This record gives sequence, C-alpha cells and structure tokens, in this order.
Amino acid sequence: MSCIWSTLPAEIRLLILENVINSYEDEENKQNSHPLSKLAVVSNEWQYQIEKHLFKRLIINQHDIDAFHCIFTDHRRKFPQWVWLRYELPTYGCDVCNLPETPADIEANNASFGRSVEKLFCSLASWTSTAPSVPKGRLTLELSVHSPSDKKHFCRELESREYDTAWSYSDPLPVLPLSDRKHGFVRGYRVRELSCTARARVYGRPRGMSLSHAATVLRPVPSVGRLVIRRQFYRHFSVSKCLGPILGALPALTDFNYEHWRGSMALIDRNIRHQQHRILFGDVLSKHPTLKRVSVFEDFQPTYHTHLDSPAQKQLGQKLARSSRHLEELHAALNVDARDFFHNFYPGSNADIADGLRWGNLRLLSLTSRYLAPESYQSLIKAAAAAAQNMLKLQTMELWNGHRRGSCIFRYKVVGGQPEIQLLSTWDAEFDHTMTRCWEAVAQLNCPGRQLISSVGRLDPRYVVGHSTILRFLELIDRMLNATSLNQILAPTRVVAPKL
Repeated sequence: MSCIWSTLPAEIRLLILENVINSYEDEENKQNSHPLSKLAVVSNEWQYQIEKHLFKRLIINQHDIDAFHCIFTDHRRKFPQWVWLRYELPTYGCDVCNLPETPADIEANNASFGRSVEKLFCSLASWTSTAPSVPKGRLTLELSVHSPSDKKHFCRELESREYDTAWSYSDPLPVLPLSDRKHGFVRGYRVRELSCTARARVYGRPRGMSLSHAATVLRPVPSVGRLVIRRQFYRHFSVSKCLGPILGALPALTDFNYEHWRGSMALIDRNIRHQQHRILFGDVLSKHPTLKRVSVFEDFQPTYHTHLDSPAQKQLGQKLARSSRHLEELHAALNVDARDFFHNFYPGSNADIADGLRWGNLRLLSLTSRYLAPESYQSLIKAAAAAAQNMLKLQTMELWNGHRRGSCIFRYKVVGGQPEIQLLSTWDAEFDHTMTRCWEAVAQLNCPGRQLISSVGRLDPRYVVGHSTILRFLELIDRMLNATSLNQILAPTRVVAPKL
C-alpha cells in the first residue's frame, strides 16, 4: 500500500486523509472500536495530519499537565488552538454532600489548584520563548473547577452537561427521568429548595478559588490571546487572587469571555462577589490595553438563588464605563445595569465627566437594565443616546431586560450605512419625539446625511417571562454567550437517570 500511496499526488492524498478524518467525526462512527488516533501509525504523513486534527482542541486536568508538557515540545505546538484546563476537586460522599468544605479542604484545594495553574503556565510560556515558537495570541485558554461528585448529589442537572464543550454539546435528554428524594428530585424535577450548606459544597466560598501565594506571580504566556470561563460549572474564582494574576500573565490577551454564577446563598454572598467584580472592572480590565473584546454574563436560577431581583451594584456599572474605553466590544449582562453605565449622561450629571468618557474604538455594546420598564425606559434610552455620541464607531447597541413583570429590548444598529432604532416590549412601548431626536443626533455622527429609521414591536408576555426566554430575540447573543452555554440555558431543566 505504501508504494501505491506514495505515487498519488499530494492533493489527492490530503483529500483522502480529510475524508478519513471526517468519517470519524460522524455520529455513526464515534463508537467504532478503532478510534482515529490508532490510524496515526500508518505513516508519518498520516500521523501529522491526524495529530493536527486531534490536537486542535485539548481538554486536560491537573494530572495531565506533565504529559502535556512532554508531548508538546516540537512541531506539535502549532496544532492546538484551544486548551481547556478542567481542574477536578476531590470526590465526596453523601456523608458530606450537605456540608460546606472545611477550612482545611479549602486551603488544600487552593494550593493544588494554584500549583496546577502555575505548572501549566510554565509549560505554555516556553511555547514562545523556545523554538519552534507559537505566534502571540494564537491560543484560547479555558478554565473550570468542579468535583466529579457534584452531579451525584444535589446538582444532578450536571449529569447532562458535564462533558459539554465550547464547540459541542450533549444530545437531547433521554426520556427516563430521575427520582432521588434524598437529594430533592421527583420524576426529573426538583421538589425542594437546596439548603445553604448544600449550595456551599458546590459553589465553594463566595470569594472563590484562589491561587496559592507562590503562584500569584505567574510566568507570562504570550501565546494566549483569549481567556474563557463558561457557566458549565458553579465554582467561583477570586478576582484578586486568581483571575487578576492570570490576566496579568497574558500580555497578548485580546478576548475575555466570563460567564459566572451569582453568589448562591444569601445577599451577603452576592455582595462579596460584587466586591470581587469591582476589582475586575475597576483595576484589572483597565490595566490590559491589549484587550479588545470583553463579555461578562452572570447567570442565576430560582433553585439556587432566592434573591433574583436584587439590583446590580451601582459601582460596577460606573467602573466598567471607565475601564472599557479602549474596547471594541463590550457585553455585560445581569450583574451590571446600563443605568449605572450611563450614569454620567443623565440630565443633571457632571458634563465634564461625561465629556471625558469617550469610547473611540467601541463597535458593539450590549447591556442589561431593570430600568427598561414602563416607568423608566424613556430616560434610559435618552441617556444611552447621549453616551452613544461619544462612540463614533458604534455599529450596534443592544439594551435589554428580561423580567416576568415586563421585558424589553432597545436596539440601535447601522446596516449598510443605514441607521435604525428598534423597540420591542411586552407593554407596547413607543418612541416619543425626544427619544427619536436624541438618536437622530447619534445617526448623523455615525452616518452623515442618512435618515434614521425607527420601528416598534411586541414581545409576547406569555412566552417572554425571564432572562432565559428573551435571549433568543437578541441580535448580539452570539457575541455575549458561547453557543453551548446558550443551549444549556434554553434546554429543559428536567434531570435524568445517568446512563450506565
């Protein structure tokens, strides 16, 4: 065969290899007893092409880092585009599933997590400092922390999404529902609220996972251009002692996608998370001039969060407004209110401060606001227009509010040089003359000589009853949320018995 293979033109050989690789991607062949990796021994040419495909996206845990370092020392470094460090906490049993971690457990977990991050960064740092080098910003780095036991106790919903990735997600749920009365499930549905201690076991302490003291100064990794944290698992990360040092060690970072969960137990937990995010929005983001695109999405659900209507902290929006002035894209949902972001553009605010807030590169902006409500939406939309006059490259602004008492979407966009404003609501909101006039001024700055088009529409209040139900109507949703994360939010909440 080798003689016949070598006589084929290179283009034909490549087409054959691509066809072989694609055939193993089909669902029909995923259960094949001869996985694609075994075909790498056919020849050096097959090995190169198959490794190029298999190593494109890598999922490793803390026990794989040494092997990762040994494998990626040569030409293989140019294959990976996505590296997911999926850190696994120790398992636990039913004797402690309703109890928070002990201080000793927390200290040990943080120390081990810190060592793992430090070791991975040491390995990745060599990718640009030694030959063969990797271009700066090529890699996407994803981080997550969970215990394999989380899905076996009070968080059985993790069973269906534990192995979801940013590029693929699970098949639709099977029809067999789960009953586990001890952990609060009957026929696939939770029938009682979690205790604070059970939630603490899964979420960890509200300050979040920390790096050990020795790991807070990490080796710079210029090869990483994007940092991703998805909503797949519930663990919080400390900003001051984890995300801050990590972001500080990524000098070529251009994209930061941060999907986090709201503080889980009491209002004080959310306030602690707010304190962490004040550091993120006030200090960390402003010190990263290479950043171009930032998305922040705070998720919550009634099962774990009893304070669903607690307002966002004003300082978060105000700090984010200042630290985002160099960005090209910004998306902040549910932990930042647009009212606070546009605070300095309301009538009566300090005009000098407003004039100093200029977003010279901003093209896409999406924010949530509880003030997109019948009694306050008009003033918010006018303040947004005042701010938009300081965003000369703005292409799309999307403000939204998904609430059971009233939902609304305001959208400004420029398509093919044509400016347009749209207003969708569950209460038949309208543009008045002053609102339209404010946005006409924005349109003249972005598209001189073009007339502003305005339109209104209705959201059906029977079906738009919360933040998860309004997401499908957002035009910037794919910039704000990973596709797998969106699928997880929209998927049924019923849990099922694990496949054996």
